[in-house]
Amino acid sequence: MAGLNTGAITLGPAALVLGRLAEFLGDRAAAAEHYATAAGVAGQLGSPHWREEATRALDTLKS
Repeated sequence: MAGLNTGAITLGPAALVLGRLAEFLGDRAAAAEHYATAAGVAGQLGSPHWREEATRALDTLKS
């Protein structure tokens, strides 16, 4: 998870940001990989909000 050293704020999994960037650049395959990674990382860390965000992005990309 990307964020400040204090843990006071988090920007979510770095892979989520990379997925958005890849999607913006038109690389849907890379975006899907990044979103899947982000969902997995968030799940392992027990962060349902970020897992849902990554899963939603992946679902939107596939539709």
